[in-house]
Amino acid sequence: AVGTPFVATETAGTPAFLPDGGLTTPPIARAPQAFGRAIAVIFGNRDLRERLAQRAYAQSERFSAEARAEELLPLYERAVARWGDVGEDPAI
Repeated sequence: AVGTPFVATETAGTPAFLPDGGLTTPPIARAPQAFGRAIAVIFGNRDLRERLAQRAYAQSERFSAEARAEELLPLYERAVARWGDVGEDPAI
C-alpha cells in the first residue's frame, strides 16, 4: 500500500494476485538463487524500481477497505435476498 516493489514466489496464486508491482520467482525450494537475483535486480535498477513502485501503489488501491466493501456488499445483499436476514446468533 505504500508503493514498495515486491519479490514473491510463484505459489498459491501469487502471480494472479499481485501481477504488476514486483517480480515473481519459482518457489525457493526449486530455485533458491532466483529470489536473491530478483531482489538484486530491483535494487540495481532505479528505473525498474520506480516503475514497479508506482504499479504496486496503483495495485494497492484495489485492496483498500472501500474497494473491498464495494466488492463484497453485493454478495451480502444477494445472500440476504436469498436467505433473509438471519439476525444475530447468540451461540456465536
